[in-house]
Amino acid sequence: MLDRWFAAPPLLGRLRQGPLCTVLDDVAASLHDDGYSPAVAKSYLLIAAHFSHWLALERIAPSAVSTETVTQFRETHLPICQCTGPLGMRGHVRAA
Repeated sequence: MLDRWFAAPPLLGRLRQGPLCTVLDDVAASLHDDGYSPAVAKSYLLIAAHFSHWLALERIAPSAVSTETVTQFRETHLPICQCTGPLGMRGHVRAA
């Protein structure tokens, strides 16, 4: 379902990496079904992929994700983020 929002094969490949890759297609389908605009849906998916990438770097399993993990990503990682690639609109992080 990610290919509904993104066309570039290299980007799709990056989005399909990381510990949350198995759920990103479901998230993409849900965003489509719920009528999100393409701009907002793409931003949410990019943020989710960034979070997945960060989980991999931190060696945090999806089963260990908690409210505290999300807060650490948002408040500790994002302000100093040096990650490369598409990261989504930071203004949408809290909503995503």
